[in-house]
Amino acid sequence: MKRILYICIGLLLTFSSCQNDYLIDGGISSPYAYVTTVEYLKANPQKRFQNILTFYEKAGMLDLLNTPGATVFMPSDYSLNSYVLQIREQKREEYNDLNYAFTLDSLFVHIDEYKENLKMYIVPETINRDDVGSGREVKSLLGNDMYIYMQESPLYTGDSDNVPALPNSKPWFLYYRLIINGLDPSDEELEANDPNKDESSMCQTSGIITTTGILHALEDYHKLFFNKMATPPRI
Repeated sequence: MKRILYICIGLLLTFSSCQNDYLIDGGISSPYAYVTTVEYLKANPQKRFQNILTFYEKAGMLDLLNTPGATVFMPSDYSLNSYVLQIREQKREEYNDLNYAFTLDSLFVHIDEYKENLKMYIVPETINRDDVGSGREVKSLLGNDMYIYMQESPLYTGDSDNVPALPNSKPWFLYYRLIINGLDPSDEELEANDPNKDESSMCQTSGIITTTGILHALEDYHKLFFNKMATPPRI
């Protein structure tokens, strides 16, 4: 009887924890990480940021991720690996050579051609989810005009194909957008292949408060540097 009581109490506590308003985009139950942004990324259990951190390190910009009060929109290794494939396919077409090899090491060898773009993922001010409002224009450390906004998603509400509804979910996701020749009034105004169309990426996890600033992790499908090259198969 006592064992049954303990089980019931455990289930009640589990259900109560599901009411937490913070868990809305695959994030953690507590927003506080008592380490620096770089330390937090290095400690990721799935090692999803190892190569991109190496990219920052070889570019001499690793410390920029720990800029006091800065907000980091961090791409994952999936984005970096896809970018390498994109460049490889581009160069194979350029040189008409289907065997042209371009690897992550090749990128590092030619790092001076790419490294400045890494600054676009750092915003030199503190911006968490509650600071966005109806949308906020900012400048990245590179000087790009960026737009940060929240958008409701059909995920977990039962309105999305093959995704079951979850009780007490709040499907609002944070997005990071590169503004190209002025902010697009809406995603429907321009054709997808229009060179002036802004490029947006969703954050798969947001609102991590480190000892140096705010960290938001971009989705794995993010195209590194918001490039418009053809997307190769994922690796």
